[in-house]
Amino acid sequence: LQARFPDTVRVLGLHLPKYAAERDAGTALKVVNRLELGFPVAHDPHWAAWRALGLTAWPSAALIDRHGVLREILV
Repeated sequence: LQARFPDTVRVLGLHLPKYAAERDAGTALKVVNRLELGFPVAHDPHWAAWRALGLTAWPSAALIDRHGVLREILV
């Protein structure tokens, strides 16, 4: 979507650690850097965004409009 609509769509990755060792922000940053992702990634060790957005499956994509309103969840 970001490639198709570069002026209007922004991608933000969300790292949700599955294992205790993945809860360290430094470890997550190393992986993000190694993968050379073309978008920022938020580290959410307590899964707060997962709960706030009502996500139920992984991976998921949440479409949020410019006003911060959740429009759709794609699973």
